[in-house]
Amino acid sequence: MLFSRTYLYFWIAIPRIMINLLVTQAQGAYDLSRTDRHSMKLVLSGGVAMQLFLLTFWT
Repeated sequence: MLFSRTYLYFWIAIPRIMINLLVTQAQGAYDLSRTDRHSMKLVLSGGVAMQLFLLTFWT
C-alpha cells in the first residue's frame, strides 16, 4: 500500500513540477527578452535540457 501511494505521488508531482518549470521559464524568458536576448537563449536551452533529462530519468 505504501509503495503504490508513493508511486502515485511521484506521477502526480513530477508533471506538476514540469508544468511549473515551463511556466517560470516562460515568465523569465519574457522578462529577459526585454533586456537581454543572449541570456534568454541560455535560460531556455538550459530549461529544455533539464526537462529532457527529467523525462528520460523518470520514465
